[in-house]
Formats: sequence, C-alpha cells, structure tokens
Amino acid sequence: PADVAIQLTFLRLMSTEASQNITYHCKNSVAYMDQATGNLKKALLLQGANEIEIRAEGNSRFTYGVTEDGCT
Repeated sequence: PADVAIQLTFLRLMSTEASQNITYHCKNSVAYMDQATGNLKKALLLQGANEIEIRAEGNSRFTYGVTEDGCT
C-alpha cells in the first residue's frame, strides 16, 4: 500500500493526463445517458484519488466519456 501511494504520487507529478477503462455492470440504473430524458444529469459521478469529482459533463478538464453505454 505505501509503495502504491508513492507510485501514484509520482505519476501525478509527472503526468498531465491519464486514461482508464472501467466496466460498470448496471441493473435498472443509469450509467451515462438517461434514455428517458436524453440527458446526462443522472450519469455516474466518479471520484479521483485526489478527491476531485469527475463528471459526464461540465469542466472539460474533469469529465469522462464512454465507448459504450449499454444501460437502459
């Protein structure tokens, strides 16, 4: 755990951007686009290791996109 924290700190200091793939198994939930309303207001809210919230829309520096949204 301490080694991981050191590695993450080093990566944060040396990097300007990052990407990660996440698989979300949904059951009767909205992951990204709410099909009923056609908006992203109910999209998942992610939190980074530095406690910054990453949203589907908003400040472009802290937003995410999806490759596939299979939740209906």
